[in-house]
Formats: sequence, C-alpha cells, structure tokens
Amino acid sequence: MLVDPATVEPLPASAISWSGLPAEIRKVMVTLDGSGFAERALPMAEAIGRTTGAAILLVSVLPGKGRPRSVSKSSSTDNTLSADQVNKEAYLSAIAGRMKMAGLSADYTVVSGAVAESINVLIQESQADMLVMSTRGLSGMGRLLLGSTADTVV
Repeated sequence: MLVDPATVEPLPASAISWSGLPAEIRKVMVTLDGSGFAERALPMAEAIGRTTGAAILLVSVLPGKGRPRSVSKSSSTDNTLSADQVNKEAYLSAIAGRMKMAGLSADYTVVSGAVAESINVLIQESQADMLVMSTRGLSGMGRLLLGSTADTVV
C-alpha cells in the first residue's frame, strides 16, 4: 500500500474497515526514513493494526552496498554503531513506544544495504503480510532522474 502524502490526507482510523479474517494480516511492515513524508504512512499502518490485530514492524534502511544486513543494536556483536545507526534506533524506538502505549503490537529494525533490495529481503525474512510506505509522488523528469524506491520495491 503506497501513501502519496502530496495528494492524500491521512485517513482517520475510523475510515478503515476490514471484512476479512484478522488472521489474514498478521504483520504490517512500515518503511521510515525519518522524514515527514514517510511518517504520513503511520496512521494507515496503525489503523490496519488496530482493525486486524496485526503486529507492526517499523523499518529504516541505512543506504549501503552489498547484501542487506541488520545493524540494529540488539543484533550488533561489536557494539560499534555509527551515529546514523544510533539515531535511527532512537527514532524507531520512540515511534514503536508510542504505538505500544496505544495498545498496538510494534517492533522495529534497522538494516543497511541497497534500500529497495533491503526492503524486499526484509519483507520475506520478517514474513510481513503487507507493506505500507509513502511515496513523494514524483513524476516526469523528477522520477526519471531520482527514481522511486516505491516503484522498485513494488
């Protein structure tokens, strides 16, 4: 599910209804890069989590080369985290904490690697049933020059 913050206002939780079985969506993965644009996907993910009982996995990718790898503090063996890693951990931890206070099941992870590939690998590894992410909604030359992570992932 893509959320284009330039054209869509976040939906209130009451606007989401689900007629399927709650077990059909067990985990919702949300990609966040720290921007306000990315955070516009959170209300949708929270509404889905509330409605279906799905756990929410918050993910941030530190751009890098090579195969995607986890760099979360909990998975680090040498305890040498970069400032970016520490900041991403704190950012995701705070959001997950707010979600938990609201009664949602939430966890987070930080990975390093090519962004789209890392997201696709983590979808498989985490067994996420749904991905919620925002897109800046670029078109024309902007999309051609800058590309779109959402397009590559989907």
